[in-house]
Amino acid sequence: MLDAAVRLFWEKGYAGTSIQDIADAVGILKGSLYHYVTSKEDLLFQIFERSHREAASIVDHVARLPLPALARLHRYVELYVRYYLDNIERVGIYHRERRYLAGERWEVMLEQRRHYERFVEQLLLEGQDAGAVQSDIDPRYAMYWLFGAINGITDWYRRGGPASPQAIALVYADMACATVASRPDHVSH
Repeated sequence: MLDAAVRLFWEKGYAGTSIQDIADAVGILKGSLYHYVTSKEDLLFQIFERSHREAASIVDHVARLPLPALARLHRYVELYVRYYLDNIERVGIYHRERRYLAGERWEVMLEQRRHYERFVEQLLLEGQDAGAVQSDIDPRYAMYWLFGAINGITDWYRRGGPASPQAIALVYADMACATVASRPDHVSH
């Protein structure tokens, strides 16, 4: 059901997709769909929840790595960009359709986003403390810049392009670390 909703929201947009469209795609009656979701917004939120769980596991994995902060930042960007590329439809829906969430669901989504932002900001602060990240960079602005670059992927990436997802992820990780590193020799994989 979630996969069908992702496909339809990606192709037709959230506003252009009806619950009937989703029920038809899944092969069940519209009323049966309400056994699993309370509304179309609930379905959208469930898609975002699944994505958050998967993306949060990247944070958890990278946080446990016994590496210096800049190396963990590199690994995080590499894995996170790879996740984006592997899930471009869900990520694109998130960026394009999140405005349809309201109330508590909107607040939950914002808190989930803050989870990633705090993680990256903390890595940058740790890198500054270790002398690996430029001391005159504001970690908050650097974090916003980094996520702006990553979020922009949904504007240009298309499956089957000339570069592999892994190659793109490595380039993003290299560029992110090279931009904030205090010295080129601090950038390592």
